Amino acid sequence: MRYPAVQPVQPELSLCSVTKHFETRRGRIKVLDRVSLNVRRGEFLCLLGPSGCGKSTLFNIIAGLETPDAGEVLVEGEPVAGPGPDRVVVFQDGALFPWLTALGNVEFGLSLQKIPRDERRERAMAALELVRLARFADAYIHELSGGMRQRVAIARALALEPKLLLMDEPFAALDAQTRNIMHEELQRIWARTGQTIIFVTHNVSEAIRLGDRVAVLSFRPGTIKREVPIHRPRPRTADDPHLMEIRTFLVRDLRSDAEAAVEEELTDG
Repeated sequence: MRYPAVQPVQPELSLCSVTKHFETRRGRIKVLDRVSLNVRRGEFLCLLGPSGCGKSTLFNIIAGLETPDAGEVLVEGEPVAGPGPDRVVVFQDGALFPWLTALGNVEFGLSLQKIPRDERRERAMAALELVRLARFADAYIHELSGGMRQRVAIARALALEPKLLLMDEPFAALDAQTRNIMHEELQRIWARTGQTIIFVTHNVSEAIRLGDRVAVLSFRPGTIKREVPIHRPRPRTADDPHLMEIRTFLVRDLRSDAEAAVEEELTDG
């Protein structure tokens, strides 16, 4: 008896030998060197590495804000040629408009997409409910705490229903207690939505607490040094002994790269 061939599942995101150089006062520097990586639909991937490893550059290439010198980026098999609605970015500062309410901020991207008013309001409110801020819909940004502002930024991104949610160190500016709460919130939101997330961080504890998989970038030129799957149930806590064991391994693994980054900074100074 013949069985039908099993068709391979197409990755949501594919990085194929991505290479990037920058011109500096010291000459041409290779920032990324043939980075290849696949991300499956619904996966929470953390990009981890020290300063200077090229993770922000790789993030910008995925977002379509920069172009690689060689290689390509594919979303569901289609080449990335620039920014697009299939990839939405949440930045460290949230990039919210202070003259708009929380609801107005979430609706803003939908209005750019010409979504009808009633649908726009419905989707924006649903997104605010998801991040547990519906009762603050009419609050202005200055009336919200740092964690609440980032939840508004996440709601704005999710309301657009992107294929990829790209997060560039979104909790780096928050205090430790608020950051811990946001880790819990983001795990809950991800579990509810099944959203594919690419999360850039230099914080080892953050990466292993949030990610299904951690892709570790080496110091310049950035390459994928290793990929570490995190097989722990959610919600995860910071004091999970298994996560602490992985953290110890990754901190040791990254030490030489971190030292190289500091040495370069001191030399440049």
